[in-house]
Formats: sequence, C-alpha cells, structure tokens
Amino acid sequence: MKKIINALKTYQQIHKMISGDFCKEVEQFIHYLKPYEKLSIEDFFQQLSKQETNPKKPNKKPNIKILGKCYYNYLYSNHEMTEELKAFLEMNQKERFTQALTTHLEEAYSIIEQIDLKKLKVDQLKFLGYALLDEELRGKNKVEQRKYLLQNLWKVIETQKMNEIYERAL
Repeated sequence: MKKIINALKTYQQIHKMISGDFCKEVEQFIHYLKPYEKLSIEDFFQQLSKQETNPKKPNKKPNIKILGKCYYNYLYSNHEMTEELKAFLEMNQKERFTQALTTHLEEAYSIIEQIDLKKLKVDQLKFLGYALLDEELRGKNKVEQRKYLLQNLWKVIETQKMNEIYERAL
C-alpha cells in the first residue's frame, strides 16, 4: 500500500506542475489510504471485504492525526483544506484555540501557555501538536502533553531565529 500511496503522491505533484493546483479527489484518497499504509495489497483487500460483510456504525469521532497533518500541509505546503478539516475547525471555534492556529509560532506559544487546560480537550491539544509541529504529543495527561508541545514549539522558534540570524549574516 505504501507504494500505491507514494505513486498517488507523485501523481499529485505531476498534476500540480501541469495544472498549478492539487487534485482534491487524489488528496482525499491518499488520506483514506493512510491508515492502511503498512498493509500488503492482499491484507488491504481482506480488510475491505471484512468491512463490507461487517458494516460498522459510522465513527463520528474525527481522526485527529489526519486532520492535524492536513492542517499542517495546508499551512506549509499550500494544500487545500478538506471538508472534514473545515467541519472540525467549525466545531472547535474556541477563541484561544483558533488564535493559536492562526498566528505565528511565538504568539501561538504564549497563547497555548495561557490556555486553561480545563477548557481544552485532549483532541484539541493533540490537533495543535499535529497542526503546528506535525508531531504526536507525548505524555499521559494534558499537562504533560502541553509541556511537550511547548518545549518543541520553543525549539522550533529558536531554530527559526538562528536561521534568520544566519541568513542575515550571509
């Protein structure tokens, strides 16, 4: 499956070079196939046949990892927002949460530092980790996860500042 996903990504890049924009359908298909990336083709087809014979109730809880990475790609790779991502952001219209996503990293750091953890859901915290850093947050609880997020944000901010100083010196 990994080879198929890579082929789709290559197709997506070629499509972007030719037409100048990403193909939404291919992007959605890649996101659909991501959870099956480590399976062989045979295992993938077995999973599909199991799903057809045992239909599950639709999972209403969004996949935070995929949504966060999608937002990260939206910010840094000029990908388009998917409908699922737009719906997630609309459901989470908390002022501090959206401010952390829409500002530069230094302000996001101070906003996340000030957010009351009682008002922040675990999914929102994990989404911030994927959306801002493209990383999974470590920790057993919200306090540890926020600490990890803030430490890594600080590392990224310091690296950006050092790169700016280096570039000015050249």
